[in-house]
Amino acid sequence: DEPTATEEPPPDEERSTEEEDDDAPIEIDEDDDPVELLVAQGVSEEVARRALENADGDVDEAVMEVIRLRELEEEERDMAKGMEESLREAEEEATKREAELAEKKRTAPAEYFAGSSFLSHLGVDASERLLREESSSRDDVMQLLDFERQCKKWYRGNGKEVDSKFAAIAAEIVANLPDVDAAKEESGETDMLHSLIVAHLMTLREAVLAHVPEKSGSVPEIFSPTKTADEI
Repeated sequence: DEPTATEEPPPDEERSTEEEDDDAPIEIDEDDDPVELLVAQGVSEEVARRALENADGDVDEAVMEVIRLRELEEEERDMAKGMEESLREAEEEATKREAELAEKKRTAPAEYFAGSSFLSHLGVDASERLLREESSSRDDVMQLLDFERQCKKWYRGNGKEVDSKFAAIAAEIVANLPDVDAAKEESGETDMLHSLIVAHLMTLREAVLAHVPEKSGSVPEIFSPTKTADEI
């Protein structure tokens, strides 16, 4: 008889055997380092030691602890990502808001500085004339309005005094403001108004910078009510 070739198991039987080997439980040798076993699961040595400590050295419990720690880390990452996105959105919104305010200040200064005592006492007509694009006084008036807003923040408890001072400046400007028709011919008077605004702005700044508070809530003397002859 001719020798027969060794029979090989069908491919399906080989695949089945391999799958059974893959599903077989991994045997843990008593000499195996439990930390290394956990590290082999894809965690850091620090996490592995923490898991074993929380599980009182029980490897099976430590594996469950590793899973729990992974879930916590995932939650922390998601939370950090959410906070980062919220912060970015807030910064973008703040930048957008700042740009909108800058545009509003440029195109509609009277609306931007709504509530200004200076503008209120200056009146609509005078405000429009001094704040128009071609006005030589526009930049100085804008600086005066900015300074008024700053003073109201610095001296919150003395808002009436601050309002009174800027109202008085407005009244002086209105008293010297030329008529519309006269302004076209008398450029000198318009230059005088420009100089008047600049002078008030410089005086205010110097008074605020030179002010040394004697007590909490005190304001520069320039904002104080005029003293009578008996008080001087």
